Amino acid sequence: MLAGRKQKPPCRRDETVFSAFGSHLSAFPCGDPLESVTWDKYTAIMAKSPKNELRELHYKGHVQGVFFRATARNIASGLAVTGYVMNLPDGRVKLVAEGAPAELDLLERSIAQEKADSIQDVQRDTRPATGHYDTFEIRY
Repeated sequence: MLAGRKQKPPCRRDETVFSAFGSHLSAFPCGDPLESVTWDKYTAIMAKSPKNELRELHYKGHVQGVFFRATARNIASGLAVTGYVMNLPDGRVKLVAEGAPAELDLLERSIAQEKADSIQDVQRDTRPATGHYDTFEIRY
């Protein structure tokens, strides 16, 4: 510890502990003088990158009433993606996500792995990101 510098209290996940440098994310102690953002803010910033994609997926199978949307939201919360997931009247689930292609690939793979027994088919459409989303949420 540097002389004259006070010991900082431990940080919680929801406090400002991440610093964004271009496309990089680095963790720093609470109150660091560098530009710091929360994880949610970092996700929103990264989701607006011009290199990002929007993926719209329609899941078919036994995908309603099996915590599919909650699982998708929980997986997305750990990734730099934004968008939403919702049930459709025809029994499918629609997922719209924006982010870097690698993050979207991880989201898709993780959902496919977690819900393999429920998913019968997936239809995918990929297009340029819109930047319309700030978080990833369940829509009703």
